[in-house]
Amino acid sequence: MKLLKSKAFTLLETMMVASIMIMVSGMIYTFHINLVRTYYRGSEMLLDVQEAQTILEVMTKELRSASVLVKLTPDYLEFLRFYDADLLQENDPVKDLNRIQVKKIAYRIRKDDEDFYIVERQEGSSAFLPLSGGLRSKVLNPNVFKGWKKTRKGYFVFDPNRSGPDRVPLIQITLALQKEKNPITLIKKVFLPVPYGATPKL
Repeated sequence: MKLLKSKAFTLLETMMVASIMIMVSGMIYTFHINLVRTYYRGSEMLLDVQEAQTILEVMTKELRSASVLVKLTPDYLEFLRFYDADLLQENDPVKDLNRIQVKKIAYRIRKDDEDFYIVERQEGSSAFLPLSGGLRSKVLNPNVFKGWKKTRKGYFVFDPNRSGPDRVPLIQITLALQKEKNPITLIKKVFLPVPYGATPKL
């Protein structure tokens, strides 16, 4: 009578299978972690681009109705802007004369208490408030504003240490996030409609 031998994995075979499973699990985990990091890095970059574009559009829209530049430095811009007063004042006998008004607009780039660069806006005599868009970054280049001055010999880069911002018809706004990986730079050039302080014709 023959005895049937029971078949089973040896200890060595079991250890080899366990080692292979651990290696495969580690590879899958590493791939998953890298995928998640790439996703969040891409999402963060997209959010930064959207916030920077929003700020550029707001600044550009207001600069296109500027009348007089008051101050221009790499991290500060102040100008007077034309705007339409309330057109619903139908009972105002001089509403056509009072329609065009001027107000002061200022932008500045500064560090907050947590060492983040932020973009702030001031209208009239009100306090500086963070500009809509919420851009807040430690890698933002604070040198945002640049102007070109018109002279008899042509256009030259404006130097705030040598003269005032009169006769500056062109301003460049640069929002550069100087990251080690995937740096972001958005540039907008704006021609001022009334570069030398002339008043509009009603």
